[in-house]
Amino acid sequence: MAEGTPRIVVVGGGFAGFYALRHLHRHLAPEQAELVLVNPTDYLLYSPLLPEVATGVIEARHIAVSLRRALPRVRLVLGHVTGADLAARTVTVTSAPASGPREVHQEHWDRLVLVPGSVTRQFDIPGVAEHARGLKTLVEAVYLRDHLMHQLDAADAEPDTEEGRARRRERLTVVAVGAGYTGTEFVAQTQRWLRTIERRWNRTGTEDIRWILVDVAPTVLPELGPELGRLALDLLHDRGVDVRLGVSVASADARSVTLT
Repeated sequence: MAEGTPRIVVVGGGFAGFYALRHLHRHLAPEQAELVLVNPTDYLLYSPLLPEVATGVIEARHIAVSLRRALPRVRLVLGHVTGADLAARTVTVTSAPASGPREVHQEHWDRLVLVPGSVTRQFDIPGVAEHARGLKTLVEAVYLRDHLMHQLDAADAEPDTEEGRARRRERLTVVAVGAGYTGTEFVAQTQRWLRTIERRWNRTGTEDIRWILVDVAPTVLPELGPELGRLALDLLHDRGVDVRLGVSVASADARSVTLT
């Protein structure tokens, strides 16, 4: 890149960052601007389909779009921005290589676009960070699928004793917090998926799983309006989901969750 060429640094490779860079990629010639993307992964995650990955409907690779392939002129910097100096026009990038210590360096910018995306909110609720799992990344989606399968396998193998039945009930209880798009779809899709594979277990069927969907809001899917929200709520009730609205999580531990 020629000296003096303006550098545009975009922080975040989600939808906003990706489309901003694609627009710049199309409308600015290489000599007009150097394009830099700082992102923790080398792919754009199509997050609306994470519930489908968590339920095995879609393979993880099908919702990961290669940033290098889609944006060939963009220099991709893998890492997290941990600081910004507006006066010096630099951002601090911290990366975690596969081996060795973390690496920290500065990236200079002439124009800065901050679209880092979102993370799962935990609200400092006791035990949530240690014992709950989000659904924001591919790793979390695959983990949830594998964890659910493990719990079902373990529940099916529990002995028919008082203690074994108690452990079985725990393993077969799923609490999803958040009745928006992700939480509602995760519960509905997972139920449907497990129904197609329940023959793999000898003593456990989908009717044995207790589903609890919790949200502090007064309706499910509030983004869609009251009419569609009521239809979704009726569908969940018909499927046996215990929907608790106006309720939040007070605390969680390794074996239980306390609701308000």
